[in-house]
Amino acid sequence: HTVAGLYPSITHWVIPIFLMPLGIFVAFIQTFVFILLSQLYLSEVSHGAHEEHANHGPESETSEKDHGQSEHTALAVS
Repeated sequence: HTVAGLYPSITHWVIPIFLMPLGIFVAFIQTFVFILLSQLYLSEVSHGAHEEHANHGPESETSEKDHGQSEHTALAVS
């Protein structure tokens, strides 16, 4: 027996017609996820670190001086 003899010829058209929308849906989901991850990566790479923006002020200089003094104090104690 051949495959064509076991199944009616309409089956070779009906099954792909029902599976085609599923394949198209999966393709759209994969495209959406790929674009989303690409945008996330590009946004992280193109922008600098957020800590750099926070250290641009007069208070950052005093905190660095205080940090340096605390290191000297720690060294003097030990």
